[in-house]
Amino acid sequence: MSHVLLLILENYKVDILKKAVTKMGLVLEEGNFEIAGSSKRVSVNYKIQGKNIGFSIVGDRVSLVADWWKQGYGNGKEFTDRLDFEYNTVFVMNKCRERGLSLSKVTVLPSGDRQLIATMVTI
Repeated sequence: MSHVLLLILENYKVDILKKAVTKMGLVLEEGNFEIAGSSKRVSVNYKIQGKNIGFSIVGDRVSLVADWWKQGYGNGKEFTDRLDFEYNTVFVMNKCRERGLSLSKVTVLPSGDRQLIATMVTI
C-alpha cells in the first residue's frame, strides 16, 4: 500500500510558494527528485530538504506530493493548513507592496492569526 498523496494547489504561484515554505522554517531544494511511498514513486521539481514532501510544477499547475507516513505531520492536514496560512500571508503582503502600501506592523494574535497593518503615505 502506498502512502503517497498528490494534492493540486489551486492558483498557487511558485515564487510565493517558495517564500511560504521558507517562512515555515523549511528549505526548498530545486532539481529532479522522487517522492517514494511503499509502492509508488512520483517525480517532483522541488523537494523539502530532509522530508518526503515535494512539489510538482507543470506550467501554472502546482501539485503537492507527499508521503505523510512518518513525516511528523499526521495525515498532512497540519502541514497543508500551515502552508496555506503562510502562502496567504505572503500573498497579501505582496499585494500591499504592489499597491504602494508600506507594512508598518505585523502582529501574531493569541488565536495564531496575523494582523497586518499597512499604510499609504500621500502628499
